[in-house]
Amino acid sequence: MSVRKEAIVTIEGTLGVKDSKDIGQRLYEALDKHECVTIDVHEQAECSIGIVQIIISAQRTARHLGRELRLADTPSPAFKTILIRAGLLSPDGGARTEEEQFWVSSAAELDRELDGVTS
Repeated sequence: MSVRKEAIVTIEGTLGVKDSKDIGQRLYEALDKHECVTIDVHEQAECSIGIVQIIISAQRTARHLGRELRLADTPSPAFKTILIRAGLLSPDGGARTEEEQFWVSSAAELDRELDGVTS
């Protein structure tokens, strides 16, 4: 099994639109240098919709570069509320499409899938 170059980008604190540029730059740099980038949205993070838009942009960049982008864990209740309000998850917080699955799948679940272990 080959060694994967991985990076973790942590998002924490109260983040608004003014923080989008910094978060976007950190994600782009990580995607440029690593095969797999995990976004750790700290449970206490308070994010604006602008941060969610940056993550969506990072998903597109990852696909374009042939990289993997994932969340470190299932979203916290606060982050999940933002995703529901943005229409990225169903009103009950579930994924309706494969694309929305990105927001509710934890890294651990993805690792099990990659290893061929079923839940």
